[in-house]
Amino acid sequence: MTEEHDLFLEALRINGKDWNKMEEHIQTRDAAHCRSHAQKFFTKLIKFLDSGGHKEEMPAIDDAKIYLEIL
Repeated sequence: MTEEHDLFLEALRINGKDWNKMEEHIQTRDAAHCRSHAQKFFTKLIKFLDSGGHKEEMPAIDDAKIYLEIL
């Protein structure tokens, strides 16, 4: 996992879908990039969980319930 993605996850937990605040937190991506990355992340998360995957198998998704509440 990259440092930038870690910052994305942290910003998502703190700011939810406030893309401008996420942009300020991450600093290397603008709000549109944050929104696009979130869309891909949520799609991947839902597909993974729907397939019966366990969060232990995908460490990048450590708090799946938190992310799904943000949706």
